[in-house]
Amino acid sequence: MNKLPDIDIDFAHDLKDDVVKLIFEKYRPGTCAVVGGFSTFQAKSAFAEVAKVLGVAEREVRKFTDHFPWSFGGGWVPANTPPAAGTA
Repeated sequence: MNKLPDIDIDFAHDLKDDVVKLIFEKYRPGTCAVVGGFSTFQAKSAFAEVAKVLGVAEREVRKFTDHFPWSFGGGWVPANTPPAAGTA
C-alpha cells in the first residue's frame, strides 16, 4: 500500500478558514483533508494556560498551582473517602 505524504500545517486560528480554502482550491477536495486535533488538560495545566492568556506571570501561577494536591479527574482518591449514601 502506498503511503500518502502527510503535511502538518500550523497557522493562526483566525486564518483557519482562509488556509483551508486555499489548500482545497489548489489541491482539489478529492486529494486533501482536514484533520482536527485537541488537547486535554489536568487541573494544574488548565489553570496555568488560562492564567497565561490573562497575562498572569508564570511565577505567580506556580505560587498557586504548587498547592494543588492532585489533578482533578486524574484518579486521586482521598484517604478519608466519605461513606456511600445509605451506609453511614
